[in-house]
Amino acid sequence: MFLKPFNAKANLHMKASEVKKFKSKIESIYSDLTKDDLTNLFTPKVIITVTKIITNSGENLNVYCFDKRPMFFENKNEIIPTIYTCWVACNIVPYFTTFDDVLPRLLNGADLMLPGVLKQGSGLKMYGNYEKGRIVAVNLVSNKFACAIGYLARSSEDLYMSGGHGPCVKVLNIFGDCLWNMEPSVALQIPSNTEEKISPQDENNEPPLQTQSDENPSCEVTPSSPIVLEENVNNSDEISLNDITSLEEVNQQNSTTEKTMDEILQEAFFIALKQKAKNLDLPILFSNFYRNGIIEAATKPINLKETTYKKLSNFLFEMSKKGYIGIKKDTKGVEKIISINYSHEDILNFILPSLCISNDKSDQGSNPLFTSEMQELYIISEETIPLFTKFNYNIGQRLTSTQIKKIVREYVSKNNLPYNDASKTNIKLDECLIKIVGKEIISVGELFRILISKMTRTHEMVEKTGVNTNKSPIQIQVASRMGNKKVTIISNLELNGIILSELEKICKQSAAASTTIIKSPKPKQNQLQIQGNQIKLVSKILTEQYKVPSGHIQCVDLKKKSKK
Repeated sequence: MFLKPFNAKANLHMKASEVKKFKSKIESIYSDLTKDDLTNLFTPKVIITVTKIITNSGENLNVYCFDKRPMFFENKNEIIPTIYTCWVACNIVPYFTTFDDVLPRLLNGADLMLPGVLKQGSGLKMYGNYEKGRIVAVNLVSNKFACAIGYLARSSEDLYMSGGHGPCVKVLNIFGDCLWNMEPSVALQIPSNTEEKISPQDENNEPPLQTQSDENPSCEVTPSSPIVLEENVNNSDEISLNDITSLEEVNQQNSTTEKTMDEILQEAFFIALKQKAKNLDLPILFSNFYRNGIIEAATKPINLKETTYKKLSNFLFEMSKKGYIGIKKDTKGVEKIISINYSHEDILNFILPSLCISNDKSDQGSNPLFTSEMQELYIISEETIPLFTKFNYNIGQRLTSTQIKKIVREYVSKNNLPYNDASKTNIKLDECLIKIVGKEIISVGELFRILISKMTRTHEMVEKTGVNTNKSPIQIQVASRMGNKKVTIISNLELNGIILSELEKICKQSAAASTTIIKSPKPKQNQLQIQGNQIKLVSKILTEQYKVPSGHIQCVDLKKKSKK
């Protein structure tokens, strides 16, 4: 339903009385919601807006956004939750489980077919006990969080009698569609799940169809993104909207005691080794490492004079004595870091603060996304960390299959692992790889397959680069009005999924000029008009905040040239 771009026509705020009525309506429709679920959804300070949209097929829908994030939409007088709602309130609808390879096909517009559904029951209860049209969620074998929302094409009884053929779920909203990316600034990646994988049960001893009310995953939201946040919520099976949007408040609550300047400096040093050092070329001067590594990684301002070391060189020499780094003194006053001991026990055991994880742009997609595609990733597990820590990666970080292959080849080459036969197909592993793989002799291809089998599989939406799009480019024009007054007119915004009312507010505040939405000569399209020549400002907002490629913006100056 939302695979193609839609037009947003209006954006209205709900009053407090309307919010109460809407909350009671949701509670009556979805009776499986607990009080905690409702509390997590309807937080005290949440701002709920109703956005009226027209889909590509011409349907008029209402989308209910909580702090700009679409949480419900109204289709044929029925209020349906989005995947964001299922991440917050896991009990809201029952779940059907499918294989990971099916997700890209669903994103291409296919419905979930019965052969791709895992049987989680026996007999007539093989597919639950639901009527035709029941709203359900779809999750994956490797991840219990919802990746799609839809309705049953047939009743559970008809699904059982169909012999395992035909459609099962008609997909309405899926991870990666235009509704998921309705407001790019708050779009989130699908949460990761490090729990035991869901597996089809033996037909002779199958439990009932899985629902999240029976077994809730411990919700864990991944960063994106500027759309990647990743925070483990301890001792809780639910996440609230505040957990998703405000990691700083959580960090402030967790920090019960103030750290000394020595502790802040040492923490920044470890963060720099974990996150920043892999982007720095060794050997590196002390001053450059401090400026580009420690200062950027520090959670609080650092004053070296307030530490017991007094000087940077004293601190780094102390770190060298402990075996964290190797240093070299070329001439007087010129010291360099020549090596980093990533296998040191203290570095391995150091846990990055959650705020640093959420701000690590190297592991996040550039969010908000403009032109995106689905990418398959693998999460580093405890079993595989002994290998990846040698390349400065941490548990929970996500890698593509290409990156994993590159790491495997580099490790084999760097450690000169010998070939076991004349054909040079099998290699003899060292102790590190033997502990992970459980074999001494293996081919590189099989080593790669065993590694990814021990890692959690997941998916993310990432930005496409250098890809042609069929969307009409955004046009920014400067025109003259009466009295030689200049106005800036922006066209084709709605065709590119940008909400005019939101952009109007941003431009009005940034330019400190009057803005208005005017009708376009083209049918069913509107334009944004700003007083004055605002080409540079609008281009900056579109490229930096909305991540629109600069090549997708056309700037035209239509002002009349003055006669000589």
